[in-house]
Amino acid sequence: MAEIIISTEIEGEPLDVGYLSVASSPNDEHGPRFHYDIDFVRRGYAIDPALPLDTSPYELRRLPLAVVDAMPDAWGELLLQAAERYDARDNGRDARQLTAAACLVAASDATRQGALRFRTEPEGPFLAGEVTIPSIIRLDGLRKAAEEVETNPDASQQAAQRLLESGASALGGARPKAAVIDDHGDLWLAKFSRLGDRHDVPLWEMVALDIAENAGLVVPERRLLTLGDHRALVVRRFDRTEEGRRRGYASLRTLMGPRELGGLRDYSDRGIGGRLRRQSIRAQEDLQRLWRQAALNLLINNTDNHLGNHGLLREAQGWILAPVFDLDPNPDRRTDFAIHYNGAANRSTGLRGLLSMATGLGIDDDRALGILDEVHQAVAEWDTLAHEHGAMNDEVSLFADTFTGLDEEVRRVVSPAHSAPVRSKARDSKARERSPGDQAQPRSVETAGHPARFHTRTLNQDQQPGGSPHCAPTVTPRE
Repeated sequence: MAEIIISTEIEGEPLDVGYLSVASSPNDEHGPRFHYDIDFVRRGYAIDPALPLDTSPYELRRLPLAVVDAMPDAWGELLLQAAERYDARDNGRDARQLTAAACLVAASDATRQGALRFRTEPEGPFLAGEVTIPSIIRLDGLRKAAEEVETNPDASQQAAQRLLESGASALGGARPKAAVIDDHGDLWLAKFSRLGDRHDVPLWEMVALDIAENAGLVVPERRLLTLGDHRALVVRRFDRTEEGRRRGYASLRTLMGPRELGGLRDYSDRGIGGRLRRQSIRAQEDLQRLWRQAALNLLINNTDNHLGNHGLLREAQGWILAPVFDLDPNPDRRTDFAIHYNGAANRSTGLRGLLSMATGLGIDDDRALGILDEVHQAVAEWDTLAHEHGAMNDEVSLFADTFTGLDEEVRRVVSPAHSAPVRSKARDSKARERSPGDQAQPRSVETAGHPARFHTRTLNQDQQPGGSPHCAPTVTPRE
């Protein structure tokens, strides 16, 4: 077993959280063990609801989910495993399958999600260090490196090394991405298209985030950049303060706990709502935000709304709901939602489920209909936003039913007292008049090798953690 020291900071003061013993080889059958540092028990907080503050050790079946939140997911693991194969080839040995412990300590400390940090010696460095996060002007080179690795990881040593040296190993999610900094040194997450994408995923996530902001949700600062023939969405990390300090972060997967312990994947009071009520220091406000976000996910058909794509941020007094991130409108209406609506798993029954769970979250009928109407009005601007960001008409047609498919149902349940005209005739006419060549022209900035065009939306909030916080596939199954 290998021991890893877990650290964090509270109000700027570094503290050791506790000690995690993990398997040092794939053949080690012992489960992880964890115990809190005695001083942290007195001064800290439970980093995971499954690990209440206690001086007694915990014998675990798997890594704590709070630790998994700070680990790489499929993309980071791909890079780390590729680096292991390159090293094995260069040194004439067989490549190893990286253990959970190896992935944990090999991921970049500079870009880890949240405030947990790891080392193997009490006075040793945080692992893994020695990365140089590139400027945003280097983004096109990082995109090309990511595409090369995605195409053939075994033949892309230089490209993979470039991404690893820039801190990409700690980033969550399965899609290609990179870490960059802006002119002020602030940390951003760059998300690229993936080979085989059927539509412009970065553009439609930008549209969805704009809708979310217009619908009254807290969203991170973001930019949509055009790099030659490609686009990238860059999102400012909200688990870093304006001063660059780390903020504690926990995914809703961590809040809910392992599935076998009864963590219901449902927005209702029987699932996420009930847990959020017990954990949030502003429960009433956060429950309304949760319901508003659930309504948005339903109306834009964001079926990839799994627990890793929702989270909590740590304030001095406790946890609050994190800003909205990782919105992925799905043009396939047959796909079930990862998180259900009071038992409803698909779009055909989702609206009834959404409305039926409002009371359990402390939202009366009148307020629920008001929120639903506000979200619906914001979603109604989808095609205008899409054209402003440069979407072509064929993709706009592809997504039409995605954003309008529940219009009639919403109008039937929202009373005239709440409802305003969904959109003006003038705006409809303007949208219809656009042709594929009539895209809005974003302003330009220079990047290495290409002029990069970008649209930006800014909200004065602490910003977004990187990507979808899953754990590596060698650690635990994907939610």
